[in-house]
Amino acid sequence: MLKIHEPHVKRIMYDRGIVDQKDLAVLADISEQTLIRLFRGKPFSSKTLEQLAGALDCNPVDLMNVGDFPAPLVVAPATA
Repeated sequence: MLKIHEPHVKRIMYDRGIVDQKDLAVLADISEQTLIRLFRGKPFSSKTLEQLAGALDCNPVDLMNVGDFPAPLVVAPATA
């Protein structure tokens, strides 16, 4: 199962100057509660992942933990 990799997200937030989860939720146009659920490993839609990656200006793959394989951390602008 795919999960959001919270430490990667928080590192990218820091790199982008996004101070807290509330600010990220606003930028991603998702609720703060949804963001909390993502960080707790709950399922998410591809749309939510795209919104989060768009807010962080990165590739969606950079935000995921895919089992035993770490995210590639190819921090590049998201494609539209």
